[in-house]
Amino acid sequence: MKIILVIIIVVHAVIHLIGFSKGLSNDELYQLKSSVSKPMAILWLLTFILLITTAFLVIFNSSFCWIIGVAAVILSQLLIILYWQEAKFGTLPNILIAAVCIFFYASWDFYKEVKQESNLLKLTAEPFEIEKQQVLPKIIQEWLVNAGVNLDNSPSSVEIKQVGRMKLKPESSWLPFEAEQTFTLSKPQFIWNAKVGSGHFIQFSGRDAFIENNESMKILLYGLFPVVNSSGEDIDNGVAIRYLSEIVWFPWAAQSSYITWTTISENQAEATLKDGDIEVKGVFTFDDLGNPIGFETMRYNEELKKEAMWKIEVSKDSQQTFNNITIPTKATVTWEINEEYFTWLEVELVDFNLYE
Repeated sequence: MKIILVIIIVVHAVIHLIGFSKGLSNDELYQLKSSVSKPMAILWLLTFILLITTAFLVIFNSSFCWIIGVAAVILSQLLIILYWQEAKFGTLPNILIAAVCIFFYASWDFYKEVKQESNLLKLTAEPFEIEKQQVLPKIIQEWLVNAGVNLDNSPSSVEIKQVGRMKLKPESSWLPFEAEQTFTLSKPQFIWNAKVGSGHFIQFSGRDAFIENNESMKILLYGLFPVVNSSGEDIDNGVAIRYLSEIVWFPWAAQSSYITWTTISENQAEATLKDGDIEVKGVFTFDDLGNPIGFETMRYNEELKKEAMWKIEVSKDSQQTFNNITIPTKATVTWEINEEYFTWLEVELVDFNLYE
């Protein structure tokens, strides 16, 4: 889809060189029989440059391609109106480019709005205090030691960047995604800001949030059309489970007052997260070195309209150290439904920042 769009924009841009050439030459070009002054020729050339720039920005998935694209379409259409008889069919690609600009703008605006929420979450995050009275299972203690967690380096919030791919349904094709996610530790809260399907015909903007009085999931097709806009008890529990499972990326939270632990075996411990009326549980699995390798729990499945087994498998060889904290960076997420497995997400952490 991206290639076709870029070809259309480039061809449309090259056609504008006819107007530029006509303004510099006295030769009659059959495509443009009206006379073109040199100032007008410069406008034809400028439009060509703007359209080519738009094509390059589309190739690199720039969120700001809509700015150059809108300028190119406006200037191109003004020239087409002035030379209507010869250039009127250029209106069709301009309509297409304008529509693409609207989609890029909508995605950019949605991303900016969610980014502002994330920034506010970081600014209002309170200092994190470790729950010292809780006696942690041995395997959790080993994990925290291996990760490098101590009292001196606990942040108030954590921000990560992710890349990966996801499937909407088992029979669907994989779609690439990139996302930013902000967590707070004094309270169990997060905001996930994602772009899905860049370069594909189907593209989404997504927001998943676990915030006090504002737990919700929102997914927009092309940043405009709501596909998912959910809230309620099942969503509340789902995002709480997500927060709990993702503490492997900010292990300080394992010592918080809102998470309690129960030993299952030498390599497994059950965590219970309680936040107000919300209470969820999940089992973490660790290798013999105390590194997290898995998580599983029952979670509400929107398609089935009931709970199903939800599993995370962490890549054993993906441990990396950021800011003196060692965490896993690769994982897959799978639904187990009627003894069949649907792996719908593959994620890799590519950046990690702490905020005090």
